[in-house]
This record gives sequence, C-alpha cells and structure tokens, in this order.
Amino acid sequence: MNESKELQKKFLRTMERMRKLNMSRKTSSISKNEFTILGILGAGQSEEGALAEDACFGEISPKKQSEYGLRVSELAALMRISPPSVSRTLKSMTEKGYIFQRTDRADRRNSYVYLTEAGKQRMESHKEHMDHFTMKVFERMGFDSVEQLLLLLNQMIDIMEDELNDTTKGD
Repeated sequence: MNESKELQKKFLRTMERMRKLNMSRKTSSISKNEFTILGILGAGQSEEGALAEDACFGEISPKKQSEYGLRVSELAALMRISPPSVSRTLKSMTEKGYIFQRTDRADRRNSYVYLTEAGKQRMESHKEHMDHFTMKVFERMGFDSVEQLLLLLNQMIDIMEDELNDTTKGD
C-alpha cells in the first residue's frame, strides 16, 4: 500500500475516533442528543430567550433569530439528524423539565424550543464540566500544541472546502 493510502486510512480512523467520543459521559443522566441540544440552546439563547449570534454549536445567523426560540427544523439541521429524531429527544427533555415548546401562532407548522430554568441550570452545569474537561485536555497536551493543531486543522478544512467547491463545479 502506498504512503498516501496509508495516511488516508490513518486520517479516517482518527476522524472516526473523534466522532465517536461521547462527551455526554461527562454529564451523566442525559443522552448524547440531549447533551448537544443543551449546548445549542444554551449557547444560542440570550436572557430574553432570543438566539445569540455567536452560538457555539453551529452557525446561527441573525435571520434565524426569533423571540420564540429555535425552530425544531433548525435544530435538526444544526445537529444533522432527522426532525423525528430531534422530536423524540425533545419529548424526553420536556419530560425532564429542561425545555418547552411553543407553536408559532402565524404558522402552526413551526414549533419553537427553548430552555426552562431547570434546563438553563443543567446547561450551566454542563458548561462548567466541559470547561474543566477542555482545560485538562489543553494542559496535558500543551497550549502551544493545541494552537498548532487548530492552525493545521483550519488549514486542512480550508483546503477541503476548496476541493469540494472544485468538485461541485465539475472535475
């Protein structure tokens, strides 16, 4: 096997290991999807319940902001999972008291989701755990190494995006 094929296999194995990391293990009693939704909603909601522009789990643009919260369809798109899967997770989170949903009066097909006080507390606890976890990882790896890794990953992502754009134009 040539060197580039071996490197490709190593890269794909490493990306798969990263994808399989279950960060929700750091915060027991919630599923991986609940963990992700808490992160998205917690990062994306201001005190008034509207979405913040700098939500950390995806690009939430100002046009997606709503005084009602985040639409289920937008949540599904951010998580890259089906709306029925999101709905199942939201049902569980509603039962636990972490979120509530409202139907848009103007368009009853749209349902908006946002955190309850219990959900905000759970999200804060989750954020504290994650901050502590990432600091431990960065300290063990070394901040300079983390900076270098981020630089290289961003460089790789830029190249991948360029290649994808070239591919979509026709190869």
